[in-house]
Amino acid sequence: MSLTILPLENGAYTWNIQYGPDSAGLRPYLLEPVAPEQGRYRVNENNGILLNEQLLGGKLYSLFSVEGSLLLSTVEKVGEHLIYEIIASGDEPGSTTGGGAHEGEPIPAVGVYNVVVRQAAILKRE
Repeated sequence: MSLTILPLENGAYTWNIQYGPDSAGLRPYLLEPVAPEQGRYRVNENNGILLNEQLLGGKLYSLFSVEGSLLLSTVEKVGEHLIYEIIASGDEPGSTTGGGAHEGEPIPAVGVYNVVVRQAAILKRE
């Protein structure tokens, strides 16, 4: 996997993800500013899909669902490397807990999701 990030004249960046050595694995996305002063960006997949991105504490987060999966994607610069991680679960809770009362205080219902996949990559500058 490789990630190419280059600035564009309009304030956006290329966000090209390459899986494998051939062009079939290229995902030519854009990272676009929405409200950069608030850390808000979006990834434009150039096919009608726009994913919200939030920069918090130096880490870029995106949470979205697709085809029955809930995915959390993060990118963080650590030293000279980027740590890219995706965590996935089903988009429906595996169970629900709470939802009653405890010592007279209402307890909210909490949906509990089962993490089923973790993918991580350490990306090094070439």
